[in-house]
Amino acid sequence: MGLLKDLLGFLSVEKAFEHIRWLTEEVGERISGTEGDRKAAVYLKEVMESYGLETELQEFEVYNSHPLHAELRVIFPEERTIEAQAQAHIASTPPEGMEGELVYLGAGGEADYEGRDVEGKIVLAELSYSPPRPEKARLAARHGAKALIIMNWGREGDPYLPKGAVKAVWGNPTPETFGELPGIPVIGVSRAAGEYLRALLSRDEVRVWLRAECLQRWDRVLQPLGRIRGTREPEKFVLVGGHLDAWGKGATCNAAGNGLMLELARVFSRFKDRLQRSIVFAFWNGHEIAEAAGSTWYVDNFWDDVTENALAYINIDSPGLKGTSRYRVQAALELKSFAVEIAQEVLREEVGFAPMKGKFADQSFYGVGVPSIFGRTVYDPGELERTHGATLGWWYHSDADTLEKVDKGMFAKTMAVNAAYILNLSNAEVLPMEFVTVAREIGNVLEELEREGGELLGLAPLILQARRFHEMAEGLESLKEKAQRLPRNLVELVNRCLMELSRILLPVMCTVCGRYGQDSYGLSQLEQLFPSLQPLRRLARLDRGEEEFKLLHTKLLRERNRVADALRAAILTVEKTMRLVGGG
Repeated sequence: MGLLKDLLGFLSVEKAFEHIRWLTEEVGERISGTEGDRKAAVYLKEVMESYGLETELQEFEVYNSHPLHAELRVIFPEERTIEAQAQAHIASTPPEGMEGELVYLGAGGEADYEGRDVEGKIVLAELSYSPPRPEKARLAARHGAKALIIMNWGREGDPYLPKGAVKAVWGNPTPETFGELPGIPVIGVSRAAGEYLRALLSRDEVRVWLRAECLQRWDRVLQPLGRIRGTREPEKFVLVGGHLDAWGKGATCNAAGNGLMLELARVFSRFKDRLQRSIVFAFWNGHEIAEAAGSTWYVDNFWDDVTENALAYINIDSPGLKGTSRYRVQAALELKSFAVEIAQEVLREEVGFAPMKGKFADQSFYGVGVPSIFGRTVYDPGELERTHGATLGWWYHSDADTLEKVDKGMFAKTMAVNAAYILNLSNAEVLPMEFVTVAREIGNVLEELEREGGELLGLAPLILQARRFHEMAEGLESLKEKAQRLPRNLVELVNRCLMELSRILLPVMCTVCGRYGQDSYGLSQLEQLFPSLQPLRRLARLDRGEEEFKLLHTKLLRERNRVADALRAAILTVEKTMRLVGGG
């Protein structure tokens, strides 16, 4: 605790706010590929350089989008013009626009379409992260809707238009994914306008006319990185990231995150001689519109380094939201105990936890198998109800996202906890990954799937493997305690085992596409662990004579085998390590 106490003593909320203020007031909106975005990137690099970090300014292309204009009119049962905002990465309407019947579908998730016919209609859905905007658009298009209108979250009657992108493809598209970009127009309306439309629908059929235009193109962007080199294992690093591009003023999303990272960089650089492993600070570009293009580009272009040396990814986004009151951390299951215990130790209060699943928050690293942590203060349920689920504040992605929306007390909490995460990962003799929790959850999920129809895939051997892995994970925990007293070369074998287990298990537990691709933003299937096996529930309800059953059965057998191989590799990895270390 001595070094952590010293670090926390030097951290300054006021110094961080100098950067937040500059980004918000001197630059303002920071859209990827624009002058404001480039100005911010250069500033971040120069500040890190002044703090003594090794810096670079990466430049690359992202598939970007520029919304041009949108119009919306109610044409039945009354006439009314409504202000609208085109979303990014949409299909433009014909010049004459389009009209259609309006259908309200709540959050616009998969369950909301059950029993509803939206073919050729225009869907009205509410802004939320359940599912996120891109998944709403993907589902609307897949169910045959001709257009999507997203009503903003926020307080009743709020006039702010939602800005955002609906690009379901994560990162730059490939030949295979280019056709998955949204094929329908999507526009946003204010909370007040959405409430009006919803009330109108409760009384009568509603028909609307809309027109929207959006430009897609490849833009070059800048992405600043800074590195503090460790003294003992400089090749190993903790990756700390947050996006630099921003809609509106972008004080909370994400100038606050940028300011927090710069202040962490300043203070950790001051103590660099006492750091065992390196820290990389990455300010991702192409996050808001190109959907995590910067972090995905980093994975693709620094694959070997990330695979061999990245210990964990810590995401920093929207810290210190005004009105939040309690700290919550999301993390990969192997980091659950570490993330919760560190936060509670620093804050001296109970903290919430949720497994970090799904596809959001620059989570570009599960395919390669790097575990993540993402913590910040969050709103109480009552406040979320009052603002209709505005988890990031009613001002999100608007010009109302100004400096006073950042609460210094909540910001300080998030900064202190992240400092503790980084320091512990940098200096721990034995890495803090813990796989007993992981093994237990693997067994729970497989047993649940077995009850749903596991005989169709032969899941019983996988359940036995999961139990074996649970035994091995318990043995590994005992070995970690012993490793504290072992020679360094044997400790390194234990740490390599812990990293390798994440590399093996995360791709099958938390992705559909696997190791080398990127699942789409907010993909509904990722809400559950082992997402590639989850369609077994649907398979069990199908007639075995149907072609759909035969096709899906073949696919799921292959996914079952992928999971089996991962479990087998995990068991062998632990066995080998225990044999080598025990024999040492």
